[in-house]
Amino acid sequence: MKPSLLTFVVLTASVLPAAAQLLAVVRIVEDPQPARVGAGDDVMFRVRAEIAAPHAITRYEWRRNGVAIAGAPSAPELTLRGVAGGDAGTISVMVYSTAIGRPSRGARLDVVQNGWALLSGRELSTRAATQAPSLVRCDGRWLVAWAENSSAVPAVPQLRVSALEAGAWQPMSTATLPGAAGAWATDPSLHCASFQSREQAAVVWTEAAGSVAPKTLHVKRFDGATWQPVGAPLASGPTVAISRPTLRLAGEESDNAGGTAIATLSLRTYANAARLRHERWDGAQWVLLGDAPAHTGTAPMVLPDTASRPAALMGRRALAPLQLANVVVAPGQSRLAVVSSQTGWAPLGDWLRPASSSPVQLVGLGFGAERSLPRAVAMWREGGTTPSLVSSTLSGADYQQAFESGGLRSWPVYADPLPLPVGSLLFAHDGDAHRTDCDFGGRSGFGVAVADSTQTQVWFPNCPGAGSGTARWFPVGDPLPLRPAAMTLKMQDRERPLVALVQNGRLEVWRWVLP
Repeated sequence: MKPSLLTFVVLTASVLPAAAQLLAVVRIVEDPQPARVGAGDDVMFRVRAEIAAPHAITRYEWRRNGVAIAGAPSAPELTLRGVAGGDAGTISVMVYSTAIGRPSRGARLDVVQNGWALLSGRELSTRAATQAPSLVRCDGRWLVAWAENSSAVPAVPQLRVSALEAGAWQPMSTATLPGAAGAWATDPSLHCASFQSREQAAVVWTEAAGSVAPKTLHVKRFDGATWQPVGAPLASGPTVAISRPTLRLAGEESDNAGGTAIATLSLRTYANAARLRHERWDGAQWVLLGDAPAHTGTAPMVLPDTASRPAALMGRRALAPLQLANVVVAPGQSRLAVVSSQTGWAPLGDWLRPASSSPVQLVGLGFGAERSLPRAVAMWREGGTTPSLVSSTLSGADYQQAFESGGLRSWPVYADPLPLPVGSLLFAHDGDAHRTDCDFGGRSGFGVAVADSTQTQVWFPNCPGAGSGTARWFPVGDPLPLRPAAMTLKMQDRERPLVALVQNGRLEVWRWVLP
């Protein structure tokens, strides 16, 4: 006897609702996100799915362009290592409960062969504060630190540090980073040093109870599991306001006899002049190294350290903090100089620029070794209607004698002036100058990033041309079509710069990729 139409309808009504109900309880909470990654990099895709009891998720099937990826794990995470152009496509995943699957949305994977790509393929944050992030390579990993706006209103910036592992940014013990719950964490700066035969990261930042409250300065070192404090916080007072600090670790001496130094830019309101303060960790406490001349300008830079100074200068255990500053010489007048602690906080070598009331924008100070001799490079922006990036260098025997005798040594022009767009510019530079001889072997560890109103361009200095005593600036790749509010630059070599930038709350790390 053939089943009647009524029987078919009854059977369908009893089966389909159960399947539909089962399908409905599998919920995709977080879909895989698009990624733009460089050829040869690793990238991770992740899905988060939920299902109501008593059902359970039984397996995951990752697909590329709708076809199952051979060897992909049945797991909520998919890591593709050393991607090539053929790995590009739309990545999705089926999340199964028994025989029923729920598809995720597709995520586009773009593999860049020549151009800018995101390190890890995607952004780190959508709520980054408008402050310069900090980027360093330590213990074989890239680390980045930034201030993250909380979800509360008004937003309270909190300190965040992540490490790039297996193609994804992983948080590094966030719970042990804040110095005080609910405090405003600002101006993070990451560094790396060898300690007890391994590289360890350290971070320095300022903290306050509110946006206009007095700041304290914190230093912590990552021991492999948690962030451990280095000494007690350094507190500001009613006449001292701490700005963005810097930290320098001196190889195996860090945490021992005087190997760690920090610098803070302090505003002494009674004198209405900014002064530079350096503190040195002596193994038990922070010791003030003295006070700098009154100066104006940007946050300080502590250079060099015993990890990078050549043997001729490594006999002294005391560090020699250097600072690029506009030194106040008379009311309304300043002279551009590099000041050094080993010469009594006096200029190291000649003044870079004569006394003037016209402002300059300090870009930075880089330090390194060339032909086994030290080198320092100072950069600043000057000019109104035709601005340019100006640079000078002090190197070799002149640098060494300036430390030993305190005598004046001239700062010759380092590179031809770099013409700049007119208007407000944002600069970032890698604090490490040349680490090799002038032929570089195709490598250079020194560069500068310049952002105008529409784009960001990275530049590096080439060797001087024939018959020329100065270097020339060359662009690294095409411009990034981004105008960040804050950024930092790291030059692995002249061919592969990394730029960490914040734009509209998004924190991203970009890498230039060559075939």
